[in-house]
Amino acid sequence: MNSKSWAIAMPRLLKLEPHKSIEELEKLYRQTQDPIERTRWQILWLIAKGHKVEEVAEVTGYRRGSIYRIVGRYNRLGIDGLKDRRHQHQGPETLLSEIDQAFLWQALQELGLFLRVRSPAPDVDGDDLLIHQYQGPETLLSEIDQAFLWQA
Repeated sequence: MNSKSWAIAMPRLLKLEPHKSIEELEKLYRQTQDPIERTRWQILWLIAKGHKVEEVAEVTGYRRGSIYRIVGRYNRLGIDGLKDRRHQHQGPETLLSEIDQAFLWQALQELGLFLRVRSPAPDVDGDDLLIHQYQGPETLLSEIDQAFLWQA
């Protein structure tokens, strides 16, 4: 019989920095309105209560790697590490300047690619609702090219 001993991998408990108590983590979990942030607080609360990463993953539906990242961010940054920053992202910058957008808008209107109809519920100024008559990218590009060729 071989005398080698085999180690069994035991689930690892994560350590949280004491930014908040277990009671404060539970309160934040229960009171947070944003669903992403609420789940992050739930993860921290469960870890603080001594649950294993595998258990937390099963309860929350998050992968173990995500749980490690959330705990690591909380340990490094505290509360600020849990905010869902997607709400603060303004999106990519526009590809066209305001002047170029105005030229494009004018060209589309001149080509009849936008049709004005009365809105069923006009706004305060009584503006019409714009409906786009899209005919496919090839048609749109060829008509824009033709419009600019006629201007040249």
